[in-house]
Amino acid sequence: MYVKNNVVSGDSTFIQAIIIDDGDGADSIIAIADTALGSNISNFTMIELPFVYNGSTLSPTIVRYIISSGNPLAIVDTTNTFVVHDGTEIIIDDIDLTAPLGVRKHIYTSKVCDVYPSLMHDWLQVNYIKKGNEKLALSIVSTNGQVVKKYVLNNAYNQLDVSDLAHGSYVYYIAHVNATIGQGSTQIVQSGKLLK
Repeated sequence: MYVKNNVVSGDSTFIQAIIIDDGDGADSIIAIADTALGSNISNFTMIELPFVYNGSTLSPTIVRYIISSGNPLAIVDTTNTFVVHDGTEIIIDDIDLTAPLGVRKHIYTSKVCDVYPSLMHDWLQVNYIKKGNEKLALSIVSTNGQVVKKYVLNNAYNQLDVSDLAHGSYVYYIAHVNATIGQGSTQIVQSGKLLK
């Protein structure tokens, strides 16, 4: 899970993940992972939550993520008056679930595509879940603003040849392909940095 955390007034952010089997109609907890964040995290940082299993022989069907502030509404007196505290702000970018054998699944992502490795050598992998006839285009732009590579992503899994790119820093942009024009792209849906 990649997070940013902005702590307010000594607050903490609590993150909990629960693996559940609801196959028999009732929720049965199989494993729990949790942590508390009490410090500011200004850049997206990966937080790992290893699950602790309870020895159950049940099969997991659901993973629930609970993210909450540790500074709740405070009851002041018996007239049910309460004070709303200034809360901690947490921003989640990606949640991935990795099984013991290394199988990785996106649970939540604000990204449209997986783009890796960020330190390129001869190729760049771009994966996305296609929606109907949707096509995306990826442009690689040099630091002086010149488009040095452009690809149309025709498949869910795309391995792009970048072996001829010079060493240096780049920015990539992913946009929907404008089907009516045939060239050029419309709205940018994702961007990021690349190095070679």
